[in-house]
Amino acid sequence: MEELKQSDIFVEAKKAEKIIEKEKHVPTGYVPVIFSSGDKVGPEILHFRNYSMEELFELASVKQELQFKTLVYKALNNMVFEDFDCGKLHYENIKEIVFTIYKNFWGTVLYNRPYYIDLEKTDKKDNIAYIDINLNLLKTIDINEKFKNKIALIDKVSNKKIVFQLPKVEHMFLAEDAVKIKYADKEKEYYDIKNLMDLKEKLLFEKEIEAAKSIEIDALRKEEYDNLLKEKSKDYFKIIQAQLIYSVDGKVLENIEEKLTAYKYDIDANAWIEYKDIVEKYGKFGINPDYEFILDGKKLSRRFSFRPTIFIPSLDKKSDTRYNFQFDDWI
Repeated sequence: MEELKQSDIFVEAKKAEKIIEKEKHVPTGYVPVIFSSGDKVGPEILHFRNYSMEELFELASVKQELQFKTLVYKALNNMVFEDFDCGKLHYENIKEIVFTIYKNFWGTVLYNRPYYIDLEKTDKKDNIAYIDINLNLLKTIDINEKFKNKIALIDKVSNKKIVFQLPKVEHMFLAEDAVKIKYADKEKEYYDIKNLMDLKEKLLFEKEIEAAKSIEIDALRKEEYDNLLKEKSKDYFKIIQAQLIYSVDGKVLENIEEKLTAYKYDIDANAWIEYKDIVEKYGKFGINPDYEFILDGKKLSRRFSFRPTIFIPSLDKKSDTRYNFQFDDWI
């Protein structure tokens, strides 16, 4: 047992040595993000500067559904020191990046995060409270040391070999663009229905109950539109899932068309279930969603999603960690 501990110490020492060596070439103002996935799904470490005002303006002004894509491609890709496309990273890696940037440049508290008071009453509106999360208390889950990002499954009957990989955030963006193009014309046919549904939802949110009741929506066309959205959603997840296929019988699939063909003809449900189980067992990593805190003398543990966009600073939030203030005389 002692020999194993010495081995672990040696590995950690070599890792620290490698990180220190790399730091020598990084300019002041960049912070290291050491990923809990190690070097198993991408780089082991990348360095990032703080947001510029221009980047924060863009993130604040973009539509909510485009904010994450803007964060990755127009902010983080500019902020990273290394020549690296952050779209190639796993979603958990992006969370670790924005968490590290926030903690180093904007403060160690994430304010007013909602949680359920009673986990048995999650459907009750008055069962939600808010807490300020101390980022220093967040923990990470390190990926299993046995994991490799080429997950091979071999069919015992046909001997077919399928190799999977973990998802990247660019997979989401490709799927979004694909379904947007495919369904653009069809959705235009229901533009009026969408507007009425959005207006009704807004009025209900604002508790304008009578005004919401006065909005009449054609039931048949609404059903058609709902079915269209279901088909769009199915295609979106199918395209994301297909991109997890790396190769079939030694042939690397180079584009989405080849992957979708393999998804349809080469991979059955059992293979997907097996892949999911392997990832669950060996491929979990990132910020631990379980956060412990004391409330009324009791220790509670609640799960928080820590979506990347909640770590985007607002324009009226000042840093409390970096600058000292003074008045200077005129020169």
